[in-house]
Amino acid sequence: MADIIFVNQNDFAGISKALLKSKRYLNNSPFLVALPDLPTISETPVIRQMLDVYSSLKDKAHVVSFDKFKESESRFYGECLIKLEKNNLLKIAHFCPTNQHSKKPHHKNNHTRMSGRFIFTPEIFPVIRNLLAHKTEGVEINDRSALGEAQKLGQSVIGYKIKGKTYDTGYPKGFRLAYNAFYDEFENKSR
Repeated sequence: MADIIFVNQNDFAGISKALLKSKRYLNNSPFLVALPDLPTISETPVIRQMLDVYSSLKDKAHVVSFDKFKESESRFYGECLIKLEKNNLLKIAHFCPTNQHSKKPHHKNNHTRMSGRFIFTPEIFPVIRNLLAHKTEGVEINDRSALGEAQKLGQSVIGYKIKGKTYDTGYPKGFRLAYNAFYDEFENKSR
């Protein structure tokens, strides 16, 4: 059984600040984060897939979900230089800088992006505290910032290419596409 905790964030300081606000509930344990605006359709729930991967890594790594996005939309999601290994695991060479204004990927023909599910070990918290202590005014400390810094400090960060399809409800067209896909999925299962 899982405990689900919602943490309210009153300012737009990035996901890292939200993670830090949740620390007091976690008892120095690993934890899973699911961004609610990126729902997925999959035969095996993505959270179950992530937990299986985390367990196979002997609980020693942060795990990040990845999915393939359309070329026209991929700039909205966290890009990394990755290499596919076995069992859909991805070796992350580095976390790319954010540039939502560019329509081209940082790495040519790379449309596999971070897809909003994470398992973090408690070792992420000192990294986030340090980043927040040295941040520039108005700059968000996002998941890529924290994970990239954790990686530089020798913490293991592993990507996982999910088996499923991620939708983005953060904009009107994406919400409509997600709604239709989930409606079709429900109709197919109820027959």
